[in-house]
Amino acid sequence: MNSILCAGCSHTAEFYWDPWPAYIANSTNVGIRGAGTDLVSKRVIVELQKNIYTHLIIQWPDPYRWDLYVEDEIHAEQALPISGMQKSQRRTLVDLEGNEVDIHGYCTPGSEHRGYMKTYYKQYWSPRQHQINFWNCVLNVQLLCEKLSIDYAFLTVLDLVDYGECPFKFVDASKFLSTKGMCNYLADEGYKVQNHHYSTEAHEAWANFVKIGLTLD
Repeated sequence: MNSILCAGCSHTAEFYWDPWPAYIANSTNVGIRGAGTDLVSKRVIVELQKNIYTHLIIQWPDPYRWDLYVEDEIHAEQALPISGMQKSQRRTLVDLEGNEVDIHGYCTPGSEHRGYMKTYYKQYWSPRQHQINFWNCVLNVQLLCEKLSIDYAFLTVLDLVDYGECPFKFVDASKFLSTKGMCNYLADEGYKVQNHHYSTEAHEAWANFVKIGLTLD
């Protein structure tokens, strides 16, 4: 029997209605609201260390997000107010096990430039650096899946072109089920955005597309 690991950001981990992994049988969802590609890849690696899966599906977030590890209380005072709202319905950090914590975890501010993040985006932000880091995350996960003999597939929230040119020739681009991201796919199918996210009906349609691409049905 298939055992499928699904990962991503809030477009994968929705708590107000069923997200697309809910429509994939025998799946485990380790999505983290507000997470960037770096944290998503690390969360997947840690999960694969603990449990056995036959398949992996990652829906990669916006590549321009910033995941920041917080390990002191002064830093946490600034990080918690801008971190993502998790399942507990409060803003927390998230550790590599997926636990909601107030210290020793990642701040997950998503795509919003809030609080002290503004300094980073004003003074240090490099779009190309984020793109390169994204492709490095893809390659890390790909190599691990190949080592563990896990069937895997990649999706994106944005269109793949928005993630920039891949600098690593070892990346298997055929593992991306579509060059069109979830947002544009569902928009083209006539679904409407609600508070920056899609309804559960839209997620079900996206899951059906995913299952066909990964031959899960």
